[in-house]
Amino acid sequence: MRLQHFCQPIQWGILFHVLLQWRRSFRDEYDFMSQFLLPTDELATDYPGKDVPWDTGYRIVIHKNGTIVGIDDEDCTNRLTLTKADIIQYRFDLKRFRRETCECLGLKPDSGDIKPLDRVIPWGVWEPEKGTAFPVTLFLHGFYDRFKETILERVLNRATTGEIILTPTRNHWKDGLDELARKNNLLFVPLDEILQLEDGKLLPTPEWDEYLTAFCKMVEMDLPSQLRSKPQGNLFAKRGEWVFRFSGRDITLNGNLQGPAFIRRLMMTPNQEIHVEQLWKEVFGTGDGNFAQIESGAEGEWDSFLSSGDDMLDDAGKSDYQKRLLQLHWDRAEAESVNDTAWLERIDAETGAISDQLLKTVDGKGRPRKVGNERDKLRKRISRNITFFLDKIRLPHRELTDHLEKSVVMGEYMVYRPDKGGEWSFE
Repeated sequence: MRLQHFCQPIQWGILFHVLLQWRRSFRDEYDFMSQFLLPTDELATDYPGKDVPWDTGYRIVIHKNGTIVGIDDEDCTNRLTLTKADIIQYRFDLKRFRRETCECLGLKPDSGDIKPLDRVIPWGVWEPEKGTAFPVTLFLHGFYDRFKETILERVLNRATTGEIILTPTRNHWKDGLDELARKNNLLFVPLDEILQLEDGKLLPTPEWDEYLTAFCKMVEMDLPSQLRSKPQGNLFAKRGEWVFRFSGRDITLNGNLQGPAFIRRLMMTPNQEIHVEQLWKEVFGTGDGNFAQIESGAEGEWDSFLSSGDDMLDDAGKSDYQKRLLQLHWDRAEAESVNDTAWLERIDAETGAISDQLLKTVDGKGRPRKVGNERDKLRKRISRNITFFLDKIRLPHRELTDHLEKSVVMGEYMVYRPDKGGEWSFE
């Protein structure tokens, strides 16, 4: 889980607020990020109302008797009873967070103080090799104009051979500012892409190594050993779990997911369309897959997928079957009267076969089954599995998700049409 919720308020330099607002802002990151919240001696003058992180819905009033209420100025009858603990402001401890992130990212942290209004904060130093060091700085600017001014000042007064500039998000990377920075050996790196939470620990994402690699190329420095050892090439493998490598990053997923199996089959023959029936058969190695029973609630067979979208049996065919069953009924009575067991066995066998065939022409509610509907259900099921898989990898590997969403075409005929992405290895 990446620190996306944390980075939005920090982008604006919002470092003081009551716990409720921090909780709403951090959301599922709150349990970890709360360790960086320190109580201050200041009491808030407003209190959040609606379920929006930074909404100031109530004005705080402290009465002489010590009671505290929050008043909605638009509706004075709408009030909250509060306690002092509710309105104490908590400060986000950037200094402690700096130590934590530097340890996580392999940086030597800066030891200087951080003042409440500081927006350009020395963060640390990256030392890829002995005797080589590059400064790392955090920029906190809520407004683009101020961010741009600071970058231009940095460009004009650049005194280092290269610098890594951390920003909470990419929000201000526009109007060619990122390119201008790179030309002057300043590399922008967003915190919400390089930090993640896993099992209650702060860890670097694979993108961090990619940014360091880009920085080395930018300052024309050979890659240090820890970056040269990274695996190369794109990989799509099944090793109990699903294993993926794309753009130098590896992720693993539950091996029971079906979506990756369909996509991998499409990727093995890029630009070649495959009908959903054929795709299903090749992935599962068999025609049934219990698909009809799962999807329609009625028993079915694979051949139903290969027919047209009409009823499996027209009215004339049903009438012929019914007439034949009636004839078999009278024949059975006659066979019983003469005690012809062989004739009875043939009658029962044919009656059973016709009955089974008629049952296959209706669904679980007795309605005529249309084979085309089954084909459409098959298409939908494969598409749902693929979409579910893409949703699962969106956060841990956005680049792979974007690549597959652009390259995999779903429909009755499915195909993998990559515009780029390199060669793939399959296991």
